[in-house]
Amino acid sequence: MRQVTGSNPSPTANRMSIQLLLSGHSFSRSDLPKPSSKEQFVEIEVLTDRVALMPFELCEEINPIKILEINGICLTENESATVVADEKRQIIAAIAIPNTLISAAAELYGEDKYGFTTPLMRTRICTEPTVWMYLAKRLIYIKVWSEGKLRMAEILPQKKEVDILYCAASIDKRFDLKRFKIVIEGANGFADDAREAAKTLNKYYKKVVCE
Repeated sequence: MRQVTGSNPSPTANRMSIQLLLSGHSFSRSDLPKPSSKEQFVEIEVLTDRVALMPFELCEEINPIKILEINGICLTENESATVVADEKRQIIAAIAIPNTLISAAAELYGEDKYGFTTPLMRTRICTEPTVWMYLAKRLIYIKVWSEGKLRMAEILPQKKEVDILYCAASIDKRFDLKRFKIVIEGANGFADDAREAAKTLNKYYKKVVCE
């Protein structure tokens, strides 16, 4: 087990974003596209539930391995912990990444030309209380905003289509979804799943949007 810190591009860097769905702790090297130029920074959004968020002020006090362990995620000998920080929103994410992926990315893009991120680091401008559900294979990324603040950020499993209702009901108990807009979005290749989920939720909640 080891700790690594992802690189961050400069504001003017030529940037390419890709999305990578991990199957267990493995991945296919063919899923990593070649950069269009040597100067290009590649941001790899990893779809996995082995992620934990914490307030930014704890970044220096607790290393990413401990952040993961606090959230019940123990690294295997084939994984490393990387941290993604957003100083503006004052949050950090610790992500368990397969060592083979780190090695492949470094070899293909260069040590300082790539970085990892997670859908849990995504944000949106919300003019009303909003629940965002992002569907990937057997995963639902959830973020809740109200009164201009992030109130919840979690990753829940989705083994059956009806699990989306369970997720919504759980959020409803905490926040009263009658006031909320519910935004459903699908990862690459999961647009149909997002549309079906929106149809299901639309039977029970008034403000459901599929993006």
